[in-house]
Amino acid sequence: MEISITHSEDNIAVLSLTGSLLTEGEGVALMDAFQHEVQNGYTRMVLELQGLKHVNSAGLGVFIRLLTRVRTAGGELVVCGISPGISSLFTITKLHTIFRIAEDATVAKKLLSA
Repeated sequence: MEISITHSEDNIAVLSLTGSLLTEGEGVALMDAFQHEVQNGYTRMVLELQGLKHVNSAGLGVFIRLLTRVRTAGGELVVCGISPGISSLFTITKLHTIFRIAEDATVAKKLLSA
């Protein structure tokens, strides 16, 4: 899995994932990148999943830890660009009820700026 991080002019960090989130090592890399952003003051985050092709239960657990971490820091996380397959995982596991989900990064940033 590859992680690309950009920052918007309104202090929002966008973490774009490509590849697969299937192993503990990939989860650790994402957690480390996320924690680095929080430590640098970014508590409004967008997790952009358009390039993420596969995720399993370990990956879903990582998403939950990310959400918990940013909310503990007083922030918020919006997930966007979810493929139909990953969207069904969010629905089956009821994660769509705890995550804010947007169509794309532009909409996600607007949700965080509101």
